[in-house]
Amino acid sequence: PDDKRKAMAFYFMNKFSNGKWEFSQGYRRERVEYDYTSKAYRNLYYLSEANPVSSRSSNNNSFELGVNYLYSDTGNMYFNYTRAVRTPTIEDAKIWYGEVKSKKSDIFEIGMRDYFKNTLISSSIFYMNAKNEVYYDTRDMLRIKSRNFDGTVRRIGAQLALSHYLGKFVLKENISYVNPKIVSGPYKGKSFVTVPNWILNLGAAYRFSEQFLINADLYYQSKMYAEDDFENILGKDNSYVTLNMNASYKFDNGIEIYGGIKNLLNERYADTIAINPYPSPKIAYYPGDGRNFYMGFRYQF
Repeated sequence: PDDKRKAMAFYFMNKFSNGKWEFSQGYRRERVEYDYTSKAYRNLYYLSEANPVSSRSSNNNSFELGVNYLYSDTGNMYFNYTRAVRTPTIEDAKIWYGEVKSKKSDIFEIGMRDYFKNTLISSSIFYMNAKNEVYYDTRDMLRIKSRNFDGTVRRIGAQLALSHYLGKFVLKENISYVNPKIVSGPYKGKSFVTVPNWILNLGAAYRFSEQFLINADLYYQSKMYAEDDFENILGKDNSYVTLNMNASYKFDNGIEIYGGIKNLLNERYADTIAINPYPSPKIAYYPGDGRNFYMGFRYQF
């Protein structure tokens, strides 16, 4: 089927300062028109249902309000509110089913950023409500589709990032926590799927010279519920740790060569976990890459 999506939008942004205070505002309005076919697939290959649909999504207003206070030469505190809108893409429309609705998110964030001796500290807490999440629905193998989620998803979380500058040596720690709850609809009270509660990243870099740099990163992701397990019946799975290393060298003539190893410890993990409903519900794993190597170069002129 010949699916079409036409989007038209305009926006403006503004920022002004008064002493140590900064204020920002933004607004965007978008109209999206679809001529698509509402489809359902069987086992990803067989088109079992196709119905032509014309739809218009015109009430798409995004805006942002921000306040930033520069309390010192190195530090600032901020508050930010964003209404974000996400309309289904043409990729979503390939297997879209049902009425097209826009995902709308209200995001509130408070944060700070400052130096303490040789350490840069960044932290924030946030609260987000999202309606009409766009997701890939595979619960019914006879009608695999993309659609809007029925209900509101609330995410509450916090982030902390530290960067320590010790001469030629740099250490970084990043940790984030998010609690994703479904607060309305048929799955009210359950945890939203495919969202890990904890993500941790530890990094170390050493610059031997202005030209030569080596870097290592340790990444941890906690367990999460599988796609479509909105009832939370199968429990959480797929926590893992990966280690990546890379190096780069810049020549005086503008050429830079680089290379590295991803998943150095050859950790077994899944990029995605989902429900395989037949003959009885169980988790299906889509494996991530094992140990892999890469090389490349850049030329700046």
